[in-house]
Amino acid sequence: MPSKWKKFSLETLRRVPRAPGCYAVYVDGKLVYVGQSKNVRDRLILAHKFNYARYSAASETPWGQCRSVSFKVRKSTSFGDWLFVEARMIRRLRPLRNQIGKGGSLAR
Repeated sequence: MPSKWKKFSLETLRRVPRAPGCYAVYVDGKLVYVGQSKNVRDRLILAHKFNYARYSAASETPWGQCRSVSFKVRKSTSFGDWLFVEARMIRRLRPLRNQIGKGGSLAR
């Protein structure tokens, strides 16, 4: 059975669906944040300020200095199910940014 999660990079960010769903942000291959939104693409671009023109190799992201940023996105299949997916992933995987709150960085 194929995964419900689709992978994206900064280069392919514009292909992220404008649909409700859950997303995971990876910085240098490490999971740093799990979130959900009614419009995943706009959330990544506007709220998290991801913009390929702005970020390049060894650049500053909302989560600190990095060499690469990637995303996994799971579109919603029914209203609100993305909320439960987000909660389960945060509880199980404990992404760094979800644990330390706003303003956290990758350095510990």
